[in-house]
Amino acid sequence: MDPIITREEDLHGYFETGSKPRERWGIGLEYERAGVFRDSGRAVPYEGPASVETILNTLAKNAGWAPILESGRVLGLSKGGTRITLEPGAQMELSGTVHRGLHTLRDEIASYVTAVEDVSRPHGIAWHLGQTWELRIYKLQILQRLTEFESHPLRHPIAIVLQVPFCQELLVLVRDRTFLDRLGPADRVLLIGDVRQHEAVDAGRPYHQLQEAGMRTAKLEQIVRQRDPLLKSEVEMLAKGEIALAIESLKSRGKVNEIADPKGRIRAIARNYVNNPERTLIVSPDNKSRQEVNAAVRQELKEASS
Repeated sequence: MDPIITREEDLHGYFETGSKPRERWGIGLEYERAGVFRDSGRAVPYEGPASVETILNTLAKNAGWAPILESGRVLGLSKGGTRITLEPGAQMELSGTVHRGLHTLRDEIASYVTAVEDVSRPHGIAWHLGQTWELRIYKLQILQRLTEFESHPLRHPIAIVLQVPFCQELLVLVRDRTFLDRLGPADRVLLIGDVRQHEAVDAGRPYHQLQEAGMRTAKLEQIVRQRDPLLKSEVEMLAKGEIALAIESLKSRGKVNEIADPKGRIRAIARNYVNNPERTLIVSPDNKSRQEVNAAVRQELKEASS
């Protein structure tokens, strides 16, 4: 059982366990941009002669980046402590290394932008046109975020990315006329969500009504990351909600390892992560096990570095 928090100091201690000493403090940058074709404004696809995959392969060949591959396809690049990764929609994100000052951080982002622009220009690709206002809307934040948007000076044309997890938030957004009235004729709004999670609570069918009113809809239904036919079929099962069938298929191929002893299981998870952090994802079901796994990983890192 987790200890009961009775004092403010108890909270301080919880956060301090994950903090770093001042001498290890640094500055890092994440910089995400979407590619479009200059002549049409259409989004750049992942694959093809003029594509994100082509840009990544060219950077790996000519600019000293090491490719990060999955099933033979490049999904990212790395150079030292810096990584380029792909986000949904084949957006490219720079995840910078840790810097001790702003000057070296500036040099890193300038070098990245120059390299990407140099290899993109021959393909007619541009990155980050106009202004992007990103609203990640959650139940407790929607009114606050709308207030920020209403008071923010806009530079048109702008692209607005709406990540709305529930229909309730979308209803509030549509009913708030200030949001709609601030949009210009050349502005674009991208609404991102999973229709399986978007059943309306209030009266109305906001997503259906928007589509019936002419909202264009793109569905991300094609699975491209998994190239292995068996693995792809298992991912499709999971997407359809056939969880038991997918797990049984993975187990039959030896892809599921079950360790009954809790301590042994956590040690194995930590050891796998330390040995191969780039290809290990840890999913924890609750806060207690998360703390135990974090402590085990820190211990493994200390032992590996000693």
